[in-house]
Amino acid sequence: MNIVESIRAWFPNPARLKNMLHDRNPDSYCVGGALCLYMYTHGFDVPPERFPTAMQLANAIMAANPNIDSGRAVDAALDVLTANDTGDFDAAWRYLDDALSYRPKSGGD
Repeated sequence: MNIVESIRAWFPNPARLKNMLHDRNPDSYCVGGALCLYMYTHGFDVPPERFPTAMQLANAIMAANPNIDSGRAVDAALDVLTANDTGDFDAAWRYLDDALSYRPKSGGD
């Protein structure tokens, strides 16, 4: 089981920010928030944000995968948040998986 599968098992029901604001459910979280909460509960120095900003999510991605550079992490965070906010949670999980499994090509990028 990879890290995203583990996160999905712990946090199986992400929500759109719009829905959380409408429903006012304090236990809601987005896909990026699932990463932040998972990292926090596993002892990483990541704030337990349920709906992180792109920069907060990028920092969590870099904490989870030290192989990814900041530019890619920000791009991935934006992709995750955009897919999540449109309700395409499967795409958001795929973008997160791509970011957490990123490895630079040998001999450069």
